[in-house]
Amino acid sequence: FGETPSFFLSVGKSTRIAAACLNKYRPVLHDANSDLHKATAQRMLDLLHRQSDLEKLISDGELSLRKKWITLMDINNNFDFPQLDLDILREYTCGTYQLEQSAAYAKAHLYEHDNEFELQISPDDDPLIRCRLHSRHSNATRYFICIDYDKHDMNDPIKDHYCQCKNGKRMLGCCGYVATVLWYLGYARHIG
Repeated sequence: FGETPSFFLSVGKSTRIAAACLNKYRPVLHDANSDLHKATAQRMLDLLHRQSDLEKLISDGELSLRKKWITLMDINNNFDFPQLDLDILREYTCGTYQLEQSAAYAKAHLYEHDNEFELQISPDDDPLIRCRLHSRHSNATRYFICIDYDKHDMNDPIKDHYCQCKNGKRMLGCCGYVATVLWYLGYARHIG
């Protein structure tokens, strides 16, 4: 191979110069001491040991996911779910990871199921919805997602959630199925 090119001998020096320039002139990418990050961390600590009221109602048998719910035929005209912005969704999901998956999963679900979500409302006139989504891993598996909401509370419109998937019981954020339903119903269908 012969001699080592002179560029390779100066890579370390060039890297240090580039890093110094970036540190000097580039804005900070992540500020762990910002008020937003502190508020998110506090919200996560508050949610850490919380149990879902919906999960408790379902496990105690007071709310059945199998009972007769009312199917909505046209969710665009007959359904008054709160409109959510991305800030509310990011706060509820405790970040962007689930939301980034939601768009692709919703599109895939809508494509495979004639542009429809199987959405149902509670027959008891309470602000509960139920949706069934196919597993991302197996078309034979379907999960019930249940969401409790308050369309009049603009600051905290989503009150609780429950999903039958193995991650659906967590309260620190939510599983991808819950995030997909929230993203689609509260955000995507309103932006056209």
